[in-house]
Amino acid sequence: MNFRPSPSIEARLLAKGPQEFYALASMKHQAAVVHGKDEIIVAIGTARLIMVKNGLRSLDQYNKRQYDHSLAAKITNQHLILAMIPFDPSVPFAVTVPEIAVQFTSEQKIIITTDSNNDDKTQALLSEILELSRSETNVLNISTLQYLQSDQDFAKRVERAIHKINNSEITKIVLSKTATLKLTTPLTPIQLYVQMAAKYPDSYLFAMGNWVGASPELVVSLKGNSLVSHPLAGTSSLTNASKLLLSQKDQREHQIVVTQIINRLSKLRINIPKQPIPTVTRYGRIVHLASKISFTLNPLLRLTSIELAARIAPTAAVCGDPLDRALGYIKSEEFSDRGFFGGLAGYQKNQGDGSWVLNIRAIELSEREVTMRAGVGIISESDPKQENAEANSKLSSILDGITSSAAN
Repeated sequence: MNFRPSPSIEARLLAKGPQEFYALASMKHQAAVVHGKDEIIVAIGTARLIMVKNGLRSLDQYNKRQYDHSLAAKITNQHLILAMIPFDPSVPFAVTVPEIAVQFTSEQKIIITTDSNNDDKTQALLSEILELSRSETNVLNISTLQYLQSDQDFAKRVERAIHKINNSEITKIVLSKTATLKLTTPLTPIQLYVQMAAKYPDSYLFAMGNWVGASPELVVSLKGNSLVSHPLAGTSSLTNASKLLLSQKDQREHQIVVTQIINRLSKLRINIPKQPIPTVTRYGRIVHLASKISFTLNPLLRLTSIELAARIAPTAAVCGDPLDRALGYIKSEEFSDRGFFGGLAGYQKNQGDGSWVLNIRAIELSEREVTMRAGVGIISESDPKQENAEANSKLSSILDGITSSAAN
C-alpha cells in the first residue's frame, strides 16, 4: 500500500537523498538500495521471502513447460520486490518483499510503499532513521590482490573456447576471470556503496546483501507499456575509444548480443524496432559499444518486468549464443559456479513496472575479503592475449571503485 509521509519527513528525505538515507538505514536495519532507470529504491526490512524454486525460467511466460502462473501473480501483487537472480536461470533464488520501500524519482519526488497498514509505525521508523548520523569511512588498506587463474591459464581457456566456436554451432562464449582482494581493515556494504557511487555515479548502482555493484548495463526497464534494454558488448581502453566503432570484431560481438535480445523479445508479438546504431559509452578507464533498444508492448500481453527479464536472461553479453549451448559450455568448463555474477539485480513495483541490471562490475563482500569477477566475450576472431588483457582491465575498473576512498 502507498504511504503518504508528513511534509517534514518528505522534505528531510529529499534533503538526505537516496545514498545518505540508505547509509543511515543500514546502521540499524536490514536495508538495500538499487538504482533503476530514472529512480532509486531504498528498501528497509523484510516482510517476507518468496522462493522461486525452479529458477528464473519459471517466470518466462513463453517457456510453457516451466512457467508458474500462480508464482508470477504472487510476485506481481506485492508492493515491491527486490532480488538478486543467479546467472544460471534454472537455479532457485529468493525474492524479498521489504517492509518499507522509499522511491526517489528523477523529478525530485518521494513515493513510499509499505507492506503494513500501520502508518504510525512507518512514520516513526522513517523519523528514527533520519535522526541518525554517521562518521566518515576509514581508509581502506589492501594487503593482497590475487587472480585465481594466471594470465597463461586464462589465455588457454580462451583458446579452447575459440576451438569450440570454430567446431560447433556456438557463435559466442563469455568466459569469466576471478580475483580476490584481502583487506587489513573491515569493509562494509555501506562504505563500498558510497565509494562506488562517487567513482561511477552514472552507473546502475546496487547494494543488496553482501553484493555491491556499479553495473553499466540495463537489461530490462519497464514503465507502463514502454520497454527499454541497453546492452553493452565490445570493449576497448579509453585511449583507443575512437577505434572501437571501426573494429569489425567488436561490432560483430556487439551485434550478436543485440540480435539475440531482439529475437527473444520478438516472440512477444510486439513491433520490433530497427536495430540501433551502436554508440560508445565510457566506464572509468574502459569504453564499450552500447545500443539502446526501445519497444512498445501491447497492453493486452500483461507482462511484468521480471517476466521480460526471464525472457532474455542471461543475455549474450554474459553468456553467449545460442544461449542454451553457450550456457552448457560455461557450466562444464568454468572451474567454479558463477552464482549471482552475470545474473540480475533489480526490483519490481506493484503490478509490474521495474528495472533489472546485469550483475557485473560488482563485488561479493566479506568483512576482510572481496571477490571480483569479470567476463569477456569470445568469438572466432578473438585473440587470447587481448581477451586476457580485457578481463584484467575490467577487474581493474572494479578495483578502482574499491580503492577510490584511499586516494581521497
